[in-house]
Amino acid sequence: MKNFNAGNRHACSLQEFDTKYPKPLTVRQIQKLDKVAIERCGIPSLVLMENAGRAVAEEVQKSLRGKKKPRVS
Repeated sequence: MKNFNAGNRHACSLQEFDTKYPKPLTVRQIQKLDKVAIERCGIPSLVLMENAGRAVAEEVQKSLRGKKKPRVS
């Protein structure tokens, strides 16, 4: 997992969460991870949401790759 350095704060690692939670994660687990990322690592919530949206878009693109008439509904 990537380490983050938020300016004056110490480097932050979310490595402790790599194996702690099985996939898929619950809403409560995601909320906890978001809180840690925001408060302990200093990652703005907007950045978290942008990254999540980008990851979803990439997965949709992968799943549609090679289909003759891909549709998202």
